[in-house]
Amino acid sequence: MRGLVETSQEVRFVGEGREQIYRWVEQVLVQQEYHTLGKKDRGVQITRLIRQQRKTGQVRATAYRRRRFPKVYTDADVALLARVDRAHEGLSGPATRRILAREYGDYRHREYARLAQISVAHAYNLRKRPDYRKQAARYESTRPRV
Repeated sequence: MRGLVETSQEVRFVGEGREQIYRWVEQVLVQQEYHTLGKKDRGVQITRLIRQQRKTGQVRATAYRRRRFPKVYTDADVALLARVDRAHEGLSGPATRRILAREYGDYRHREYARLAQISVAHAYNLRKRPDYRKQAARYESTRPRV
């Protein structure tokens, strides 16, 4: 492999996609018996892909996995928040939070258990959701002019 790299001119490898390129790299690593090469010879290879081939026996493109935080507040919680806001005519965040805490703490309404712990900032975040806006919307009919 080293001889090829030292004597060859510029070589371009073009694949039709990541999967094809990864399969080719895997094939080359197996053909060159990479796992038996010394440190100097290994330096020629692409270390990340080699590590993957050595660990799993394959070289595959990893699928993108977005980190998602666990969902704490359910759609039912959002609907309950909207119902509280409609009943209290859209109080401020701290006042609404206090009402939610009292509903669970003082009156023992179990449906308020998660919302009793909500921060004011997160309550405002839930208020931005489209499903909240639909449920909390207040409509007033146009007043006729005399």
